[in-house]
Amino acid sequence: MSRTADRNLAAELEAPEAGRNGTPVDARCCSCKRVRAKFASKIRGSPGSFQHVCHVCCRVTWWNILDELEDVIDDETLAKLGEVGQ
Repeated sequence: MSRTADRNLAAELEAPEAGRNGTPVDARCCSCKRVRAKFASKIRGSPGSFQHVCHVCCRVTWWNILDELEDVIDDETLAKLGEVGQ
């Protein structure tokens, strides 16, 4: 069973906290270990990590990518999210 089975990934990606640019990913905050769907832009340094705001930690932290969500989220939802971010 997928660890994303009981989560609404589209709703997580629609939230302002997810960001708007880049590739949709499922990621874990390295500080508090919270798992959320985020948009990861070009990754600097480690190809499996990126920096993003963690709203639990109240600061910018490193996030480890657990899974890319482009195949999990349908094209229509991705297009809708892209329109929201513009």
